[in-house]
Parts: sequence; C-alpha cells; structure tokens
Amino acid sequence: GFAVLTPTYKNIFSEFIYLFLTNNSILEKLQAKAEMSVSTYPSINSNDLLDLYICLPPEEILIKAEPIFRSLFEYCDFLKKEKKLLKNMRDLLFSRLATIEDH
Repeated sequence: GFAVLTPTYKNIFSEFIYLFLTNNSILEKLQAKAEMSVSTYPSINSNDLLDLYICLPPEEILIKAEPIFRSLFEYCDFLKKEKKLLKNMRDLLFSRLATIEDH
C-alpha cells in the first residue's frame, strides 16, 4: 500500500515532511511499529504517521527555507536524470564497441 501526505499547515512544504519522515530515528520508529503489525507483512497505518510529532521552526524560517529546499530537491532530481542518461549512453557505447570488436 501507499499513502499520500498533504500538509495542512500552510507554511509546511512537502520537502520538509519528506526530510522529517526519512530521518533515521523516525524510520527506525516506523520500522519497529511495522514489524509489530498483525498483518502478514510489516506495515504501518495512517495513525502511526499521525502519532508522530514534528518540531517546527518559526514560520519566518519556514518561509525562507522553502525555495532553498525546493531548488535543492530539483537539483537532486536533475542529477538523478543525468546519471540515468549517462548510464544509458555508456551501455549503448559498450554494446556498440562489443559489436565492432566482433567484426
């Protein structure tokens, strides 16, 4: 399963929530809850997420931080796409090189 998390506090941005939820201590806490679940596989439910407490910085810091975080995430996304493209080009070049050597 999956869940879509939508901030309800007006100045919380999705990157902030992502960084909070992927923090090692939060992941460990959620993993422990998931392993205690009664389902056939480790899982958490929406209440497990709603029970988490997030410490928010002052509103003016959130407002200033949002464009910085957004641009960092966009840059990371760009680098991931570039890495994938370079891998594809490498594989293509190696396959072409292999066919040249066979002749």
